[in-house]
Amino acid sequence: MRSPTPNPCSAPLRCVITHFGCLITHFGNVITRFGNVITDFGGVAEVITFRRNQRSASARNR
Repeated sequence: MRSPTPNPCSAPLRCVITHFGCLITHFGNVITRFGNVITDFGGVAEVITFRRNQRSASARNR
């Protein structure tokens, strides 16, 4: 006779709270990753805009 798999949590409420904590942490990491990507795109767009403005300014100075 096999013994049933032991339940690692003695208090179900504690399990639920821990599980939600892990989910919140995971979503926080995802949001942070998206924030970093958006920041990177912002930096690239800023460089492109700066070069475009520089080019038009040098064309005006000719």
